[in-house]
Amino acid sequence: MKSRLSICLIVIMIVLVGCQSNPTAKNFSVTVAAPKELKADELFIVKGTLVNHSDNSWDVLHGADMFTYDVFDSNGDRVSQGIEPIMFEGLVQVMSSR
Repeated sequence: MKSRLSICLIVIMIVLVGCQSNPTAKNFSVTVAAPKELKADELFIVKGTLVNHSDNSWDVLHGADMFTYDVFDSNGDRVSQGIEPIMFEGLVQVMSSR
């Protein structure tokens, strides 16, 4: 179980490093919440939040079906992407502004 958590944290760190080059890291903040205790052969949830602090919108690409994510506005309301439900499977990667 610890290896799964380690893999999740490594992937999140890779995403953070990718955000530092283009666009700049100051445009985003990332938080990660994981359970303090893990048990063998039991699922666990690692909750990560990526917040866009810039005035730009960004295209988000995903792959490697490991994550589920929702998009929310600054008021905490779910943002419609024209697809119901607003859940996608994949690794989040910020690529370019619109």
